[in-house]
Amino acid sequence: MKSRLKRLLLCSMALLFCASLVTQRGAAVQDPGPATDRVGFPDDYQNRFKQLYVFDRPDNRQVRVIYGNTPAADAIPGQPFPYGSILVMETWSARLGTDGNPALDAAGRYQRDALTGIFVARKERGFGEAYQHVRGGEWEYVAYRADKTFLTAPAQSGSCARCHLQAGAARDWQFRMSLYFTRAGGDLPSNTIQHYRFLPGELTAKVGERVTWYNDDETDHRIVIDGQTGFDSGVMKTGASYSLVFHGPAEYEYRCTIHPTMRGKVIVK
Repeated sequence: MKSRLKRLLLCSMALLFCASLVTQRGAAVQDPGPATDRVGFPDDYQNRFKQLYVFDRPDNRQVRVIYGNTPAADAIPGQPFPYGSILVMETWSARLGTDGNPALDAAGRYQRDALTGIFVARKERGFGEAYQHVRGGEWEYVAYRADKTFLTAPAQSGSCARCHLQAGAARDWQFRMSLYFTRAGGDLPSNTIQHYRFLPGELTAKVGERVTWYNDDETDHRIVIDGQTGFDSGVMKTGASYSLVFHGPAEYEYRCTIHPTMRGKVIVK
């Protein structure tokens, strides 16, 4: 009897141990982050900081506005941002018209509706250590709401640090770093190039309508239509745009010559 009870006890302990392992492996692991907010909400940043650039996001009907404090705005192209740099990215939803499409202002840009987030990155000596294996340089990140409450608290900002790893050390871990210096602008884009994709992959235009592509990617792209003269964007650097007016109804399939797997279509009616 004692031997049998002993075997049952051992089996129960083994089952509990296995269940514990499954639970631990199945649980989502959160990236580490700072315990306290050392970034700080940048009060009055819209007046104190320099607006670096504004761009519209047709893929998610969003407007993004980028600000930088004096150290960030004075950064030298090709060199890391100096210590003390603070970058702010506002995200706005686009105001929709009665037809359900984004309403445009007099300049043809999206009109802003609701401020959905204030994302702040700050660079100081020793910052970023708490991110451990997802650390990229000496930056820390916090996302706020307009009322200064946390949208992404410091302890949860490891996801921000992990995302910024993709920007790489050459860009000092900040996306589209070159746009801070080119002050990107131009026509409202009909299509945005991001992450080696055309967004949207298929778009519709009217005869005589101007279609604009905007390179919001981290690399060069070149758009062509095989067999069509006059349709060649040339090499588009990050932040560059290319526009073309289609004069006849047809379906135009285009591609990137630098990255041949990238393809899109314009349907002109």
